[in-house]
Amino acid sequence: MSIKAHPVPLTVRSANTPTQNPANLNVNLNPGYNFTSDFEVAIVGGSLIDSVPNVSAALGNNTFKYSSDNGATWKDVLIPGGKFDNKFLNDFLMTVMEGNGDAPPLEEDPFGIEFTVSEALGRSKLIIQPNFKLDLTGSLLYDLLGWEAQIYGVGVHYAPNPAKISDTSEMYFIQTNLITDGEQIPFGMKNLENIIFSTIPEGINEAWNIVRPNEQIIFYPVSGRFINDFYIRVLDYRGEVADFRGEKTSFRLLFRPIQN
Repeated sequence: MSIKAHPVPLTVRSANTPTQNPANLNVNLNPGYNFTSDFEVAIVGGSLIDSVPNVSAALGNNTFKYSSDNGATWKDVLIPGGKFDNKFLNDFLMTVMEGNGDAPPLEEDPFGIEFTVSEALGRSKLIIQPNFKLDLTGSLLYDLLGWEAQIYGVGVHYAPNPAKISDTSEMYFIQTNLITDGEQIPFGMKNLENIIFSTIPEGINEAWNIVRPNEQIIFYPVSGRFINDFYIRVLDYRGEVADFRGEKTSFRLLFRPIQN
């Protein structure tokens, strides 16, 4: 398809693109785009769902223990892999404690262990009632929450370190081989190349618009005048292709002629 001096929108959806990972799309255009002049392209819209797990067996942070009899016996807790913040984790623990018969006798009474956040300090907060203990020595969950690998007893505790529980929500990077001189992001010993856009989620396990109102749109020169296939990848905070656990993705692109 020959394209002259007018803008061309293109929407790419994982639902319409054969893929095993909606964060890694290989797009085939039939017919391809044949630009008759130099064009540039930008991400102008789309949506993602922030479901990348920050708790899993692979990360080594999905277990802990608690005691309801002051350490005489301990109960193992296995957290299902998923995307958690302190509220999600606390709700899960309350469900586990209810199933173990450790819920408070009265509805208005507090649970024996509560995961929460100190808004003033910006740190995780633990509230532990008499006879309860929390053992964070058996996995890396303590590191995610900003705690030390130790056993915590009765009292109100404030994490000594900043929580990493939102690390995977901080930013995603959209990469494509449609361009060759996109933004480069340093990641340890390597650079993420050809980044066309970066975006921050609006909430845990929630869909969000990639491009927010009034956000600056940056166009990059298209790598060639003929395009018939290309990829779009969403990279996580580690620089790896994100795992959205099958959640659908969509990207709105706009091609336009470069104004000389």
